[in-house]
Amino acid sequence: GTDDKPLEIEWYMLLDSSDFGAALHDIIDTNWASFWAFPHGMGDFGWPSGGELDLVEWLPAFDTGNGFGLASGMHNAITGAYPPCCMKQDGVMFTSNNPNENGVSPAHDGSGYVLPFSSKFRFWGDVYEEMGAKTRSTSTAAERDHMTQNTILHVYVRMTTSELNIFAKREADPQKPPKISATTSAEQFKKLGYGHVFRGYGELGSNNDCSFHRAFPNELTKSNHGPYDGRRCTNWHQNFFFVWTMARQAPRGDRRKLLFYLSDIHMRGGSKHTAAMQPIDRPSGRNVLTELDSVQNC
Repeated sequence: GTDDKPLEIEWYMLLDSSDFGAALHDIIDTNWASFWAFPHGMGDFGWPSGGELDLVEWLPAFDTGNGFGLASGMHNAITGAYPPCCMKQDGVMFTSNNPNENGVSPAHDGSGYVLPFSSKFRFWGDVYEEMGAKTRSTSTAAERDHMTQNTILHVYVRMTTSELNIFAKREADPQKPPKISATTSAEQFKKLGYGHVFRGYGELGSNNDCSFHRAFPNELTKSNHGPYDGRRCTNWHQNFFFVWTMARQAPRGDRRKLLFYLSDIHMRGGSKHTAAMQPIDRPSGRNVLTELDSVQNC
């Protein structure tokens, strides 16, 4: 019921890990750099219940040897911060249609959504390896993740009312910006050297997206407001804050530098902030769209 245009976001970024040399796991197990977005609101209507867009997130494990690497995802009122939603075995996030191979649970409503466990979906390093980029090892996602470091990446995000797609190119040249737009197809991105690093689905133009709950009615929420109570759905129409964070959980005495740069951030389309819609189940008299957020400083 809105006149929204596709939301486009693009930028250049560089994760400089040159201070670590070949110590890949020392990076991946402690690095939590991210560029992400969360909505206005407190409590049930704030983060992460109100939705979260992880455009870029290096996923560590904070214990030795179990980190994954750079990934993208989106979360809703049901999943909270884990697992990401809503994905399909469509050749982008999963290269196989075998649920046992992918470690996923299929949806109950025939939507084709899958619920992943233990982050069993493709990371950016996996995509670049499949594109033919050089890699030191193919044994783990963490070892493939070195292809996302020490190289300029150009990232393009397109969010419509039904899909979120992210494309990213290694060894990008900021002096030669690509000719891409809201109509550039996935096949055209591929010809330009971009990897299709994420695709997610949902009723993304809605202030009442219940698609994930319909697909997985028996899953308890992992969010900040307790078990799903049958009423909370995601309001993707809230105004979002965009946040650039750099966090490391390094051992005491580790003085190695990890630098994260973002530049030339452009946002186009979407809807006017004044057209944002309130959640349908907000308490009477409460204006979620003008509240402060519930994210505390680290």
